[in-house]
Amino acid sequence: MTPAGSCAVAAKTAGDLDLLVTGPACAPEHTAAAVDYVAAYPGIHDMIAKGENKVSFHLANGMQVDVRLLPSASYGAALQYFTGSKAHNVTLRQRALKMGYTLSEWALARLDDDSTVAAATEEEIYAALGMDWMPPEMRENLGEIEAAARHALPRLIEQADLRGDLHMHTNATDGHNTIREMAEAALAAATSTSPSPTTLKTWP
Repeated sequence: MTPAGSCAVAAKTAGDLDLLVTGPACAPEHTAAAVDYVAAYPGIHDMIAKGENKVSFHLANGMQVDVRLLPSASYGAALQYFTGSKAHNVTLRQRALKMGYTLSEWALARLDDDSTVAAATEEEIYAALGMDWMPPEMRENLGEIEAAARHALPRLIEQADLRGDLHMHTNATDGHNTIREMAEAALAAATSTSPSPTTLKTWP
């Protein structure tokens, strides 16, 4: 099971939780049983929809969960398709069409004979479209597709790049740690490997 949607792109807020399930249990001859298994989850508050390879429901806290079940051979295509963003995917599908392909949650396939070009991994799909793979956080249709085609994607800022925090709360208010715990964590971070030079997420 792999997180998709806003969870995969580390969005600040998430309206729902998208989960991609692949594996032998999701092969076409077993999908119906897998769907029934997911639909029997005891934490479901109410069922929204149940289809051939999808189950959507609400949890007791109101969170909507959308589960997609696809065979392992389609893992990369499904992950790319359900990760988004919508604008990124629309532009990517348009690029595929111009190259004589069609892109869906099942595969990147040829328009003329529907033969599969790539499907197992996201990297294969982006490579077949003449692009570098990019982290989900970049998929916003803000120039990343053009940059990936030029092999000029910037590096995302990572945790190792962080030097400090300007504002933190302790457990004296609404934080979760004591001042000592936070100070010890800061000292441990300061003595770890020095951060590498930072490249902001902007497009050349």
